[in-house]
Amino acid sequence: MTKTNFYRGGQTCLFLMLILILGHLTFLGSNVKVNAQNFLPPPPPTFDNKIGNEEKVIPNSKQYSSQFQPPKIDVITKELRQGKNVIRISVTSEAQINYCKIKYFKQDATLKTVDCVKDHGMTYKGLIDAKPPYQILEVHARDVYGDSASSVKRLNVFPQLPIQDQIWNLLSGLMASMRSIV
Repeated sequence: MTKTNFYRGGQTCLFLMLILILGHLTFLGSNVKVNAQNFLPPPPPTFDNKIGNEEKVIPNSKQYSSQFQPPKIDVITKELRQGKNVIRISVTSEAQINYCKIKYFKQDATLKTVDCVKDHGMTYKGLIDAKPPYQILEVHARDVYGDSASSVKRLNVFPQLPIQDQIWNLLSGLMASMRSIV
């Protein structure tokens, strides 16, 4: 047996041992059971000045002597379709917004709260699940100085189009855009 064959044989042996050990660990890990009842659920979101355990509001002191107006909320989305919808909201404020939430009731009468995500500029968006005939949204926003505003909006929810109509509308739109290119 030459030196290179011995070296390759040693590499193969190490490789096979590594695979055997990893396979054994994977088998052992698949039999581990976790009892999820022993874990406490996370606390529900609060709408006071504290988010979690730390204060997110900058106190209005002499350093920030000017008083800012509370944020102004405008729901940009005017109508919804049955199912998942992206709600667009305009939140204008002189100060930076650090808190934006949308609350709505689901069909089973449970209150659902979703976070708003900054889209661009003063526009925020959130994802909700809407059911006909209408959906009532409550939007909360707060700036870094603690000034907050709320807005309630009722939006009509239209039934979802049949899948054939959705496909036809998509193909029609694609054909129209292709004609405008040519």
